[in-house]
Amino acid sequence: MVNARAYQRKTVPIFIENINSKLFYRVYKIRRFFRIKTNLELFLLPHELFSRKNSVIKMKIGKAIPHTVFTDNVSDFDWAQKIKEHVYTFQENHNKIFVV
Repeated sequence: MVNARAYQRKTVPIFIENINSKLFYRVYKIRRFFRIKTNLELFLLPHELFSRKNSVIKMKIGKAIPHTVFTDNVSDFDWAQKIKEHVYTFQENHNKIFVV
């Protein structure tokens, strides 16, 4: 939200329908168990992408959210949570409009 305001750019919410491999989720659980803050499973994302070489990856793209929506009276974390909730509603209906 900081960058959207600073550079006066719209934010486009995208939901990618996919399930990662068991290895990806194991690394995540191990990282959480040992309380490692660095997102180690991020390094597995290229492998996850290329392992789906000949398959269809479904994406749902919402309407762009203008930078003027992100006001200073709400923290950036709270804005991120609102957008996260909005994106996860794409599973039900991807034509919903972002409501503040």
